[in-house]
Amino acid sequence: MPTIRIQDLGLVFGDERNFPQGRGDTTYVLADTLNYIRGSHSLKFGVEFRDFRNNNFNGDPGQLFFNTTNNFINGTVDTSARTLNTLPTGSIRTRWNSSRRTATKSDPR
Repeated sequence: MPTIRIQDLGLVFGDERNFPQGRGDTTYVLADTLNYIRGSHSLKFGVEFRDFRNNNFNGDPGQLFFNTTNNFINGTVDTSARTLNTLPTGSIRTRWNSSRRTATKSDPR
């Protein structure tokens, strides 16, 4: 149902503009590490893949403006507005990370 405004009465009723709207987020993560220990030395390697996907949507039921109550009763719209073909928006972000760490233990004697 569109938003309906009767100007001389200051009356507004109906659905909100730019509604319904929503958002969906999806994140994929793949990670792995490898540890190598030899004597007092240790090596650690890691890799991570992260993929983030976002999509947004909204709709618009429109607006009808009636300047007078008689125009409303007679169905004579003075002004109307509606956003047509509202397109969903979204984004995709992909990132690779890698890490390396080395350590040496000392042997106090």
